[in-house]
Amino acid sequence: MKKTLFKIMITALSIVLIIAAMPFTALAEAVPLGGESPFIKTQFIDSNNEEVDGNSLAAGQTYTVNFVLSDISSVAIFNMTANYTSDINITQVSSIAEVENSGFEYGGYKNDTDNNAFVIVISTVNNTTYTELNGDTVMVTLTVEVNTNGDFADFFDLSTDRNHTFIIANLEEGNESAYVYKDCEQTETDFPFLDYDMSPSSSVTVTGTVKVAKDVNGDTYEAYSYVAGATVNAVDDQGGVLATVTTDDEGKFSISVPSGAVKLTIVKYCVPEREITLSGNEVTDYPVIPVIAIDFDESGTMSPGDKSNFATLYNDGNTDSDLDGSGGPSPGDKSVLAGFKTGVAFDYNSFTL
Repeated sequence: MKKTLFKIMITALSIVLIIAAMPFTALAEAVPLGGESPFIKTQFIDSNNEEVDGNSLAAGQTYTVNFVLSDISSVAIFNMTANYTSDINITQVSSIAEVENSGFEYGGYKNDTDNNAFVIVISTVNNTTYTELNGDTVMVTLTVEVNTNGDFADFFDLSTDRNHTFIIANLEEGNESAYVYKDCEQTETDFPFLDYDMSPSSSVTVTGTVKVAKDVNGDTYEAYSYVAGATVNAVDDQGGVLATVTTDDEGKFSISVPSGAVKLTIVKYCVPEREITLSGNEVTDYPVIPVIAIDFDESGTMSPGDKSNFATLYNDGNTDSDLDGSGGPSPGDKSVLAGFKTGVAFDYNSFTL
């Protein structure tokens, strides 16, 4: 029979508060804490059943907000307390305790709309057992109406009181088994911190292959002209670097581009900085990105200094002179170099991913 989520009104709030304030010395089966680093993240689903960015909720929209618990092997009590602003309305609440055979028998909450306060306690039978979890687990689901554009973290303020926001994995050893919200002041080393991501940014993954251009128009060789060891940065509109990665031996890279990134820059000492404009929400699979890898003196143009530096690298057998991707210095590299004329600025247009 499906377990019912008790909608506790003000007269029954004492039940929630009693459980929330229970001493951690209650008895339970022993489950030693391992190497867990419990993490709660919020997941936002819009009315089209698509996951969206919690940093940018839209006024007038209704969202399903899932509180997902990760990286913990077992739970006896899950307690969460928060205040929220009038920028949102919480219209529905459900918990894992409503899921048949979830292992949780009690799911009580108090949503006080007069004071904009929210409390939920989820526990196992009589708080004397634990429930093992595997992978990400949705513990709480809210239906939230948004009245103001903005970041969920600005609207929903989780309590940092160690008695109000915590997870207990094992009651037998008392406080040693409690994970508390990470911003709480740690007074004893026996309280591992609980990490929390209130409004995770959406991100996309961009993968690509950086190759040497064979002429000033940005054309590339069909194969093997890889640029290894180039730095690929995801950059915001203020020029700040949000994420970075390095191309591998085949010139390939894969970078998770956080929300707010507007371009990629590709940098290497002999490569004039290459900017790639980002267009949004789709994962991009290995576009070929041509770069000009012969600016050895970093002047921004093809110059006599580049020819001199290339000759030195070529004669020394340095792979940075391998412009045609043959694996080492070869006559083909000289051909690539000859395709660029002295004094030509490396300014061919960026393209959009």
